[in-house]
Amino acid sequence: RRSSTRSPWVSSLGSMEPAISPGDIIITTPITRKEPQIGDVVASPAKRFNGEDVAVFSHRIISGDIQSGFVVKGDSNKTPDNQKPAAPDILGVVIFVIPWLGNLLSKQVLFTVIPLIAGLWFLLDTLRKVPND
Repeated sequence: RRSSTRSPWVSSLGSMEPAISPGDIIITTPITRKEPQIGDVVASPAKRFNGEDVAVFSHRIISGDIQSGFVVKGDSNKTPDNQKPAAPDILGVVIFVIPWLGNLLSKQVLFTVIPLIAGLWFLLDTLRKVPND
């Protein structure tokens, strides 16, 4: 499921604070463009014990290699993850973080902002059509 283009993800947990906070958007690039190295933050799917994908985690590589798998850990976590993502598991390497913007993309905000904008547009459109006396 890896793409040849950059992918945006929204951080929803605090495991990478202070480098990446909940609501930050991260931009990744495929490992074909930037090979992951120790110190990089990579996005990979977290899996249940049965192998089913649960979510996408972005954690920092602290050791390992691309063939046998990397040991990854959230910056604010005390212990490394149990899963060791290798090349087929890595969705991308984080190349850029956009702070806070992901907070505006939540369902609650969109369900509030879109009707508000539509209502204001209709109001302004109506006021423009009212003849001036």
